[in-house]
Amino acid sequence: MRFLQHSLRRIPMPEPSRSDTREPSQPSSATRARGGRPSKWSDEKVAIITDVFGRQLRTKRAAAKAAGIGYQTLMDWQRQRPEWFDALLALQWHTRLERGAERERWWLEKNRQKMQRRAQAIFGPRPKKKRPAPQRDQPTKQMRLVCWRLTHHVHPEDLITEQDERDACAHFRLLWENWIAAKERFPQMMEQVRDRRARRLRYGQEHGRVPIGWTPPKPGKRPSWRYSLWTD
Repeated sequence: MRFLQHSLRRIPMPEPSRSDTREPSQPSSATRARGGRPSKWSDEKVAIITDVFGRQLRTKRAAAKAAGIGYQTLMDWQRQRPEWFDALLALQWHTRLERGAERERWWLEKNRQKMQRRAQAIFGPRPKKKRPAPQRDQPTKQMRLVCWRLTHHVHPEDLITEQDERDACAHFRLLWENWIAAKERFPQMMEQVRDRRARRLRYGQEHGRVPIGWTPPKPGKRPSWRYSLWTD
């Protein structure tokens, strides 16, 4: 193998001929390759994109569709012309500010009276508070229940004794001391009890019975709806 390599080194190589040393010919204009497809960039499409994306605040896809180009083409323009796209973004931001200010003016005009009333309530002179009406001194519910029991559970012909009053107070859990103080404080309370018992007595003498829990109305006063239940 080494002998073969050594012998090949000694063999002279043929010199290239003149025909082989000629320079490669330049391609003609007819066979020259073109520079790809023509660009779709035009003033008309740029105006459409500016109006749709910058003023109408729509998406890039909607702007590309309105201009008749693909979405990737618009992305290529954004990468190739960053200054143009920055100006487009600035127009879009300015449009958003204008619309926000217009919406705020519309909201203020719509709620002007409401805001004025609210400001008047917060910062204006506060109206004077009405004083609560003084509460009328009146018997408690337990006292009224004791009167009701004395009226309806003691026979009209019988006199009300101290034991009857004690039983009524014990039934409604009213202290005897409070009941004594209530009779002194509200004298009209026992007068109403005596008046009702007198009406019940007259009704019982006329009709032969007096229903428990019902008192005939006063003369000249319109009877309640329960009157028909007891008189039928």
